[in-house]
Amino acid sequence: MANITEGTIRRALKEVQRTRKQRQLVDGEGHGTGRLALILKPMPTRVTATWMVQQWRDGRRIKTTLGSYPAMPLSEAREVFDRDYAPLILDGRSVKVARDTRPGTVSDLFEGYVAHLQGDNKPSWSDVEQQLNKAADVMGAMYWPAR
Repeated sequence: MANITEGTIRRALKEVQRTRKQRQLVDGEGHGTGRLALILKPMPTRVTATWMVQQWRDGRRIKTTLGSYPAMPLSEAREVFDRDYAPLILDGRSVKVARDTRPGTVSDLFEGYVAHLQGDNKPSWSDVEQQLNKAADVMGAMYWPAR
């Protein structure tokens, strides 16, 4: 099985919409001990696509969710898999204990929210940014817990 591409994802989404049958795309070669997968499921009005990490331990498959496509693009799913899950898999540890290892501040959280508003073309994003920057200055560099 080859690596997933954006074209593969688009074709698979159309196929699942047409056939109404669930499909799984896997990133990488062979079964191995763990890998990134995109699970496509037909729903009554649309097709959902969920990024999963799959790992095999003691002959059983363990899965954990990374996010949804297209909100989490392929490049980001690979980055998160490589950063947070691949080292655990190589060490023989369960993917269920993985956490985002990057420190995050309240300012990071606020910046993400403002970026979301900008991405949705909300005209209030600049006012929100000003208010959140003031709040972040008052609170200082407090750390926000990862996932």
